[in-house]
Amino acid sequence: MVQRTRLSDFDFHLPPELLAEHPAPTRDGSRLMVVHRESGRIEHRSFPDIQSYFGAGDCLILNNTQVVPARMEVRKNRMDGALIELLLVEEVAGEPHTWNVLLDPLKKLRLGHRLVFGNHQLEAEIVAEAGERERHIRFDFEGSNDELRAQLYQLGCTPLPRYIKRPEVSTDAQRYQTVYASEPGALAAPTAGLHFTPQIMHAMEQQGVRFPQLTLQIGIGTFTPVHEEDITQHQMHTERFFLPEATATTIRNSLEYGHKACAVGTTVLRTLESTVKQTGRIAEHRGSTKLFIYPPYNFQSANALLTNFHTPQSTLLMLVCAYGGYELMMDAYREAVMEGYRFFSFGDAMLII
Repeated sequence: MVQRTRLSDFDFHLPPELLAEHPAPTRDGSRLMVVHRESGRIEHRSFPDIQSYFGAGDCLILNNTQVVPARMEVRKNRMDGALIELLLVEEVAGEPHTWNVLLDPLKKLRLGHRLVFGNHQLEAEIVAEAGERERHIRFDFEGSNDELRAQLYQLGCTPLPRYIKRPEVSTDAQRYQTVYASEPGALAAPTAGLHFTPQIMHAMEQQGVRFPQLTLQIGIGTFTPVHEEDITQHQMHTERFFLPEATATTIRNSLEYGHKACAVGTTVLRTLESTVKQTGRIAEHRGSTKLFIYPPYNFQSANALLTNFHTPQSTLLMLVCAYGGYELMMDAYREAVMEGYRFFSFGDAMLII
């Protein structure tokens, strides 16, 4: 197997008009490219056609994480101060009322500066540096951490990907969320699952297809660009996950009996591979992962992958190339551009089987 460790290996021309700023008119209205790994055959279908590729005994593994309203605008020091965009990353363990946040712009923000939220509903102080753009802030708040979190989420909005330049619209909170989302905590949606409707899932269940679930709380690393030409120097952010035993059993059974076990999204595939690396098998596990997958890589879990189309030089494209084969995936991406497929979070889907 040829090693692909140069950032330039994962570059391709992506016309800006193919970046999907809006979802398709209907949730299942996207296109579906189907790539057959053994033959190299590529099909162009519609997403509802996914039902014809799965049958009794197969399973599609879902990430049931729920996107939280973590983005908000705050002001520095006083109500008429400069506007700053803030993204709630996570609560700081062991530090009451303290959050790790991303702040933009960081210019002229120092330790000790205060931030005003909403119409003065909350105030916080910058208490520590936590990374290049990350800071720890401590809130003036008398209630519990749960009460603070609830109030923050009332003030926040959907953290759409930064490539979407348009203003937020009322339907974004619903369309940038899977229909099966149930575990709050994500800063980004598991976008391969955005195409599923209850009707499609019900029809597939009637065929004998199962939908086991796991949770990986998607963090800020999803959209962090790779800057190093030697991609092995790139550091992934840590993300928490939980794989229940019922899900692990369903996956094992599908694989043992020669059926498809399809990871719905790169987050699911990373969770499964991280579990195998940490426990030696697909089994119940709660942990965290910084796993960075690029070609070549020996996959030991899912035998099919559903994913959206990713941007050039992204860690997600690197994972897809490792899974589907570098040459075949780059050819498929060039064909997707020629055929006008829509890319990224609100874009079209690819099934690799």
